[in-house]
Formats: sequence, C-alpha cells, structure tokens
Amino acid sequence: MRQNICKNRQGILELPMQYVIAVIVAGIAIFLMSAAAYTLWKENEMKKAVREVKQIVNEAELMYITGEEGTRITIDVNLPNSVKRVVFGSSDENLANHYYTLMRWGTNKSFFAEHVKFKGKESTKAVLHGGSSRIVLEIERVNGGSEKYVKIYPSQ
Repeated sequence: MRQNICKNRQGILELPMQYVIAVIVAGIAIFLMSAAAYTLWKENEMKKAVREVKQIVNEAELMYITGEEGTRITIDVNLPNSVKRVVFGSSDENLANHYYTLMRWGTNKSFFAEHVKFKGKESTKAVLHGGSSRIVLEIERVNGGSEKYVKIYPSQ
C-alpha cells in the first residue's frame, strides 16, 4: 500500500494549479470591479459639473429675458475639481449661445442655450475652471444696443 501512495504524484501539481487559477480569476474580477467603479465615478463627476453649469445658464437666461443693460448678479459656483474648464460663448458670433464642459480625462459635453448669448469680460468667451469660486453675470448691449449678451467673469 505504501508503494501506491508514493507512485501517485497527481496531487503535487493539481493543488498549486488550482490556487493559480483562483488567483487569476480573483484578479480579473477585481480589475473589472475597479474599472466599473472608476467609470461610475467619472459619470457622477460629469453629472455634478453639468448640474452646476445648468444653474449658471438658468440664471443667465432669467437675466437675459427680464433684465436690462447693467444688471449684475454674483453667484457662488462649486465645480468639481475634475473639471478642466467650462467655456461659455464662442469666437463665432452665430454661436454665442454655445457652452461646453471639458473634464480632465477628455470628456466634452457641449450644449446650446435657447434664450441667452454669452461672452467673457474682455473676449468673446468666458472660461471657468474647477473648484469653488464666485462669478459675476452682467448684461451688456453691443452693436448699438441691438444685441444683448450676458458677460460671465470671476468676481474680484
């Protein structure tokens, strides 16, 4: 009986291979779960940024519709730090109602406002970056008062 046990070496290789396969499967599962968690985090950050930008646009549209030249309000903005920049307006006059959010990982969400045109304090674009800040929204008329814009710039 002792000779049969010594000659059968199948268990020597089988158990370590089971451990290797278990470790590989666990590694793949952990990788997939962390990739899914990272994707969910990115989507959540984008939703936070879009929600904050929508608040700015809603205030600007309300001002644009009801306000007169020189109307100015200051609002607190808390964009996630994962936001690289938010740009309001365009160098093309026909796209002055365009705004977009660019995240640090390259995702870009672009929108067009229905009732408002944007510009920066000193240029045709207003640029905001991630983090907490105070911004000023101000109505300005250009081209002899025929066109109305909402200027967006950081509060001093």
